[in-house]
Amino acid sequence: MSIYQEHLSRHSDIREHLGLLHGLAMNKAVQLRVVELGFRTGVSASAFLAAGAHLTSYDIDAKCKPHVQRLARDYPKTFVFKVADSRECEIPECDLLFIDTDHTYATTLRELEKHHEKVRLNIILHDTETFGHKDRKPGTGPGLMQAIGEFNLAHDWRIRMHLPNNNGLTVLKRR
Repeated sequence: MSIYQEHLSRHSDIREHLGLLHGLAMNKAVQLRVVELGFRTGVSASAFLAAGAHLTSYDIDAKCKPHVQRLARDYPKTFVFKVADSRECEIPECDLLFIDTDHTYATTLRELEKHHEKVRLNIILHDTETFGHKDRKPGTGPGLMQAIGEFNLAHDWRIRMHLPNNNGLTVLKRR
């Protein structure tokens, strides 16, 4: 059983969105490039890799190494992992950018502003329902949807879809 199939069969805070992530990263004509900000245990990464995408994942915490090692073994040619701060790192050009980091207004707005010019197709954000109108850290900010709204007003992006289930998933698309 593939690691992606294992994640589909287990409860997680993003499991209900794995099929959509897999579908967005799949392209039979060309291998899509995906950048993931926030790796944790590699659940979302497994969906992108199973779709045949080339994935570069960034996480500020090196504690996720055991999960990284399994994906690196299973996908040695298409998976790269880097320990880095998503607000400061330089990402490669990509088709999809997936953001699932600290779930605060300030970090999300910084990530969107810093990286959006390197993204060709979609920006996908997780936990936009749970932390849509309040930051993960209480009292620190107005939430992810405020950051997304401000970003969309200032740039050529719009909300393609917003799903409220499983903590929320929002997909942005270039206008």
